[in-house]
Order: sequence, then structure tokens, then C-alpha cells
Amino acid sequence: MLKEFGAAFDFISEPVCSFSTLACRSDTGCVDVWLRDGRIISINCTKAEAAYAENMYQRSELDWLIYNDPAAYAELIMEGDPKEYLEAVTQYGLPNEMQ
Repeated sequence: MLKEFGAAFDFISEPVCSFSTLACRSDTGCVDVWLRDGRIISINCTKAEAAYAENMYQRSELDWLIYNDPAAYAELIMEGDPKEYLEAVTQYGLPNEMQ
């Protein structure tokens, strides 16, 4: 069974804390999560970025997670609060405004 996380997020009801394998596929723009019970969840990164990132700094943070820590990215999208996370970790503005 394949679920695509995107504009119409089809979240599964039970927690997804037991990954088996992760793959970041640049050809499709998806992070695929293979669960231990045999299900595959495909996270459409472009759609998730459009739904959660409000500016280029937040998009950059999501991109960094996709390529450097896909497990954290998958967990954030499937079980976390991406908006809250992005607000907490991104700072932007003129240097004197960021103090």
C-alpha cells in the first residue's frame, strides 16, 4: 500500500515510529519510507515544502533535512509539527533585525 504525503495529506492513524528503510529519490522528489510491517509511504517533498515552508529559508531547512537526515525529515512530516519546527529553527531578516 502506497500513501503519498502532499497537498491532501493522507496521514495514517497509528504512529509510524518503526522505519525499516528510507530512500531519498531525486528522480521523483520523494522520500520513501519502508515500514517494518511491509507498507511503503512516499512523502512528496515538493508538496510538503509548499504546504509548510513560507519562505526560502524554511525551504532550505527542509531541503537540508531531506539530503542530510531523511529519517528526521520523514519523522517530522509524518509525526511532528513542521510549521512549529520551521519557526523555531529558521532566522531571517537583516543582520541588525536578527538580534
